[in-house]
Amino acid sequence: AVAVVDFVSPPTRHFLRQEYGTFDLGSRTTTTTTFSERLVMHLESLSEETFHIVPVLVVAFVAFSLLEKRKVVRNCYIPIVGMLVFYELFFNWRANLSIENKLLAGVHERFWMQPNMVMCLLAGLGFVYILEKALEDISVVKRVGIVVGVGILGVMVGMNFEARDESKNMAVADFGHSIINGLPQDSILLTRGDLPGNSVRYAHLCEGVRPDVRVIDLEMMTFDWYVPMLKNKFTGVKFPGTTYQFCSTCFQMKSFFDANYDHFPIFVFENLNEDDNTFQQFYHVEHYGHAKRIVRNGDSFPANIWYHNTTKALPKFDIPDPVKYGEWKEAHVHLLCDKFFIHFRVVLVLWLLVFSHFR
Repeated sequence: AVAVVDFVSPPTRHFLRQEYGTFDLGSRTTTTTTFSERLVMHLESLSEETFHIVPVLVVAFVAFSLLEKRKVVRNCYIPIVGMLVFYELFFNWRANLSIENKLLAGVHERFWMQPNMVMCLLAGLGFVYILEKALEDISVVKRVGIVVGVGILGVMVGMNFEARDESKNMAVADFGHSIINGLPQDSILLTRGDLPGNSVRYAHLCEGVRPDVRVIDLEMMTFDWYVPMLKNKFTGVKFPGTTYQFCSTCFQMKSFFDANYDHFPIFVFENLNEDDNTFQQFYHVEHYGHAKRIVRNGDSFPANIWYHNTTKALPKFDIPDPVKYGEWKEAHVHLLCDKFFIHFRVVLVLWLLVFSHFR
């Protein structure tokens, strides 16, 4: 068989964000910060992470480049500086995620890596300019530059190594294993979001964990290439349309549940799409360990079986140090609340069953 691979359309589509339908960072505006506040926040973060060295050297570069008499050198700076200015202005103009939310703030900060690399390049040029003005001998400039540059890098590595050392951090792997290992045989797992989706898919596809489970991404189901790919991969799973959207040839969650509920146990982590309420009068979700199970309204509720399966599927892994990982503290609290809710409900249901029996 010969596979025809399109090397042009996917990168072009991604670059133009055609599948998102907008150049905004998020599908909806959730931030209260202004353009200038986001720009200042980036510069403050860069300054703090580089011990205020990079901003000073960038200012030196700007000052010396304005005095640069070599036209060829000045022309080389134009595309570099132009790229940096365009990225900073365009990104902070279209970045509409809520920075007040720690998780979304982390997504926002990921896009600082590109301009930070350019900033460090300009800082290096500024450093060279300073050495050239302070030292006339070019050979001395090179030797001093190497020693000082390596020294600064060594200090930064030494001061940040412990904080950035993730060699023993298995939290994401444990998280993905915990979700997928708690599911019954031949389940469908609907994931939503980068962390659950990527951690589960890595364990499932790369490590071969639970090959019987069918992992489906809710957000990717909205893309026209995803469902056709899954039809060939997941035998027996029925997709009643081309994509998961609201259109004449698309399908919604109710029709997906109707087509698969009697054939596979269906679970979701963490939540379904809040904009899709087509299923809510016919199905509901029940806590099931780390995930939630889709249950048809009116189905019987065997409390003893539910308790046995749910407690067996509860997450069993250590949460990373909350002092080092602030966002994981909140995740830990949510996990504890889920455990408390599950056991409280079980006790309540069993008490009601006993009460009704002796009544």
